Amino acid sequence: MPGGLSDVQGPGATRGHEKNRRAGDHRGAIERYLKEYDNFDFFFIHYKYTDKYGEDGNFMAKTKAIEDFDAALPILLRKKPDVLAITGDHSTPCAMKGHSWHPQPVLLHSAVSGSDSWNVSRKTGANTGSLGVFKAKYLIRLMQANAKMFDKFGPDRLLKWKTSNNQHPTPNIK
Repeated sequence: MPGGLSDVQGPGATRGHEKNRRAGDHRGAIERYLKEYDNFDFFFIHYKYTDKYGEDGNFMAKTKAIEDFDAALPILLRKKPDVLAITGDHSTPCAMKGHSWHPQPVLLHSAVSGSDSWNVSRKTGANTGSLGVFKAKYLIRLMQANAKMFDKFGPDRLLKWKTSNNQHPTPNIK
């Protein structure tokens, strides 16, 4: 893949045909993550099942898919990643049976991420967390900051980054 990335597929990967798979099939990707952890700096594990069951309108199956992923978290955390981000690429409410405009919750964890008083019993609790609501394109910069890849994290540092890489900076998020 371009940009120095490798596409490392876990057992049972179907490249876009995930609708034919069952929620428990993510184990292959997690096993591959454990095996390849020391060979890579970044992992992206695509967990399609919450989306699939939202499109089907199957609330119980979507709930079970979330529970299955939650059960896998201790396995992922066994390697003690420097930064862990858990989010979705879009909302897929069961009531709509399709993609929607609703914001996605983001869990961002690192040794320097801090914590907030998010109430997990409220569906909208993630919107009031310390990250607030932000455009998804800024998540990678927050992950880099949590990996301590920058000397400073603020407007002056980001403007320098913008001019040297011809990219748009993220806002100064506090």
